[in-house]
Amino acid sequence: MERAISVQTTRYSEFFKRLFDRYSSSAIIEIEGVSYRHGDTTILKENWCTNAKIRQTREFRLCDGDRFVASFHDSVSELFISVDEADWIQSLSDEKLLRYEILPIK
Repeated sequence: MERAISVQTTRYSEFFKRLFDRYSSSAIIEIEGVSYRHGDTTILKENWCTNAKIRQTREFRLCDGDRFVASFHDSVSELFISVDEADWIQSLSDEKLLRYEILPIK
């Protein structure tokens, strides 16, 4: 059974900045149907990574090449991360940046 990590945080901007830093050399990002590449992460961090803009966003997906890393649909409160990122997510939890739960994918 496949699994994903459900992430909860109130510090959206900090989380996404860290996510973009982690994948700054390989990310393929889609926000509201617009595609961005790893070279765009600096601009996205400056222009999109605010809690207000993130909460207004309805569609987000980040892949590392063909590998799913993170996404949400309808609301950032529906944020899911690949279980491949469990160690990194645990480190962010240890910093009190977020809470998480590993869930089965139906």
